[in-house]
Amino acid sequence: MATALGFFASSLIDEFGISRGQFGLLVTASIIFGALVSPSWGRFADRFGGRWTLAAVFAMAAAGFVAMAVAPVFALLFVGAVITSFSMAASNPATNKLITRHVAAGRRGTVTGIKQSGVQAASFLSGLAIPLGARTIGWRMSMLVIAAMIFVFVPLSLRLLPGDAPDERVVAADAKEPLPGSVRWLTGYGFLVGFA
Repeated sequence: MATALGFFASSLIDEFGISRGQFGLLVTASIIFGALVSPSWGRFADRFGGRWTLAAVFAMAAAGFVAMAVAPVFALLFVGAVITSFSMAASNPATNKLITRHVAAGRRGTVTGIKQSGVQAASFLSGLAIPLGARTIGWRMSMLVIAAMIFVFVPLSLRLLPGDAPDERVVAADAKEPLPGSVRWLTGYGFLVGFA
């Protein structure tokens, strides 16, 4: 979502009369907010399964783009960007949960790699389509088209993906056991990768 926002930068700066710094704050705040709520989405995925979490990802992303598309002022654009940050926070917990539940142990690395490559593929397609859309039908209509395309995946997720009932042992352990030290190392690693 942050990548898509970047392609709208010049349109949003012109429309709302904001500085480049304010636009950067919009993207940065949504990413920071997404990072803060990501652990709670991991718990959500444990409790409700990957299918429902992924459907929520698509619903929140679509809602965020609709909110930004109709925003009359920068503050409401900011709210829309924060809504999309929920979907960024929930996407990895949702897809990782689906992979661990439904992919054999020997193939999980391959499937995870393919899944992660979707981020780059989406960025590539966004880079081609969004500037063209913003120039031809306007940035607001482009965001509405993006929202409609994303929303289609809500019912598809619920219909096509396998269900995964919550594991009661995981739900019970969630509130009682501290996270292992390896999680701190992975968090630091993820921060460095994101920073780079």
